[in-house]
Amino acid sequence: MRKQVGDRWQGRVAPTFDHASSLGRELRDTAEGKCRKRILSEKRIGQYSEKAPGAIYWDSQDKCGVSPLVLVRRAARLHPHLFKQGLARLEKLERALLESIVERVPADWMTPLAREFAVALMCYNIQELRKISA
Repeated sequence: MRKQVGDRWQGRVAPTFDHASSLGRELRDTAEGKCRKRILSEKRIGQYSEKAPGAIYWDSQDKCGVSPLVLVRRAARLHPHLFKQGLARLEKLERALLESIVERVPADWMTPLAREFAVALMCYNIQELRKISA
């Protein structure tokens, strides 16, 4: 995100939103093909995260958006100063905290398997994002 400050432009990382779409909400708990149970049991949460297309296209010739994780990796390489503070805050995040946050979601909004999937996906992404700041 850019804004004009005096006679120059200043960049900063824009706030994020609509995280439900990046936590596997399009998946079913159990079904044929892509489903939470299968992805978790086959330990493919990383594959899901790396390939899940986002709504942001890196290049105008791209046929689909890159995954949010790939997007951050690429942008952080180009503009590390914009990501340094946010990535540093990830060091404080623990699995137990993520679980307690997800547990606050009403039971009729998320199944137990959807909760498990969301936490596993966030943990994977945090682990990968920590590598950027290392």
